[in-house]
Amino acid sequence: MVFCGKPSKGCAECRSRKTKCDQTQPSCGQCRRSSRVCSGYRDFGTLLFRDQTEEVARKIKQKGFREENRPPSLKLTKRDSSSISPSTRPSAPEDYTLNNLSRLRLVTPVREQAINYFFRNYVASDDKFQTGYLDRILGTFRDDDRANSILYEVSECIGMAALSSRYSDTALMTMATTKHGAVLRRTALLLQNTDKATLDQTVVTVILLALYETVSCDRPQSMRAWVKHIEGATALVVARGKQQLQSELGRWIVSYVTLQAIIDSLQRRKLVPPCLLELGDIPDRTSIQEAQGRLFAILVKLAALRELEDQSDNICAIFLQAQAIEAELVQWPTNLPAEYLYTAVMVDPADLESKRTQTFSGHYHVYSSFWISSIWNTYRCAHMLIVESTMRCRLRTLPLVTFSPCPTLVTCLQNMDWRNIPDEVWSAACATDALLQLRCAQMERLAEDLCASIPFHFEAMEGGWTNLPRSAMGHGLLWPLYVAATMINVRPAMRAWVISQLNRLADLDIRQALALADVFRVKKEITLWDRDDVVGVDGDEQW
Repeated sequence: MVFCGKPSKGCAECRSRKTKCDQTQPSCGQCRRSSRVCSGYRDFGTLLFRDQTEEVARKIKQKGFREENRPPSLKLTKRDSSSISPSTRPSAPEDYTLNNLSRLRLVTPVREQAINYFFRNYVASDDKFQTGYLDRILGTFRDDDRANSILYEVSECIGMAALSSRYSDTALMTMATTKHGAVLRRTALLLQNTDKATLDQTVVTVILLALYETVSCDRPQSMRAWVKHIEGATALVVARGKQQLQSELGRWIVSYVTLQAIIDSLQRRKLVPPCLLELGDIPDRTSIQEAQGRLFAILVKLAALRELEDQSDNICAIFLQAQAIEAELVQWPTNLPAEYLYTAVMVDPADLESKRTQTFSGHYHVYSSFWISSIWNTYRCAHMLIVESTMRCRLRTLPLVTFSPCPTLVTCLQNMDWRNIPDEVWSAACATDALLQLRCAQMERLAEDLCASIPFHFEAMEGGWTNLPRSAMGHGLLWPLYVAATMINVRPAMRAWVISQLNRLADLDIRQALALADVFRVKKEITLWDRDDVVGVDGDEQW
């Protein structure tokens, strides 16, 4: 039996003419006035439900179990090849009775599989071990109408893009791209409506659109689109004001967008909107939120310093600011609540060789939650960036006579782009100057601590822990790994290990991880991230 929706109760003549029927007996008013013979009314009970068994059997017999149009990604087995070949299907039986129909294999629609993948790998959470990533957005989905929900559409895009990576299925990626275009158009209409633009659903949609770019990342436009979405989410959060801090979801949105905006500002050397940081001043906030807020305030100063480095040649002013910021960073870990404490676990020397791909320096960290681990990694990245700034100032103030034993280095320093100093220059400078050597060793220790946090995430992502969003947790490792691989005078062994971890993240269907790994194999960093010309990108532009 099939529910057929709410049918019209009017007579046949009124239905055919699409006029309103008053349903009077024995003849309706419309038919009487037009001198027509009224055909009477249908049985309402039989209209609500209809037996379609014979109709379904007829359609199945017509199609003959053809499934050529079903995307190969719906198979239950994961494919290793990128080629797409049609599967051999069993021939259809000749007799289509109810007994045969009961043996038919039900196929889950692509949309449902994509949405299920998104929730399982990006939103699911364990009550005991809150991740702090996207587990807080569940409420926005519950409050939304699924049949006409832009949230479900953008989650479908992310799921399809991830499944296309898992099964090397270009057809699914085409479907995701088409759906993504439709979501962008709907989002643009929402943003034009002042009442809807500041709703939780709208802000979460923009956040998820940024996530889609990292999932589907295969060309420079994806990185630039991510930047634009983060800027859009930042503008919406600022427009919503402090009223959003009254709800738990609103506070999470502010924290999440603030962290993403700070990462973007640090990487592109631009100021963080000061009004964004003011929203983080939550009344009656917990000790965890208070420590997080102190770190964010330091990161805002660091972003301003990196912008100053680009715009000014006043080395003295840059160095003094860098020293002040570093002093705050050194002070930050000394006054943390117990939730921020972590344990360093040494790997048994007998197992060290077998666990070489999991650990870099023979030990790993265990944290109270994955969000705390992300905050620590953000701190380490910031500390590495500030050490890099002080080393750059030191190199610029050293007299050239210091490097007289190395004429090639003197020539390089005379015509140096101080923002992009080659590795060979840093190696020669660190070998010459003792203070640069100490700073370089300090940066390497910070990078090793950062690498020691990675196994904690992978143990959960690859170890089969239930109710943990594996892919979302993987996205939280992209920027820390990027900073570790692009730091000054990075050792080849560390860069190789970072590339191996990015390849492991790519196995979690995160395309951006694969793109970063490919970049690190041929050059040091993505200079394209630092550009602002986001319009008019050629399809064949290189990273």
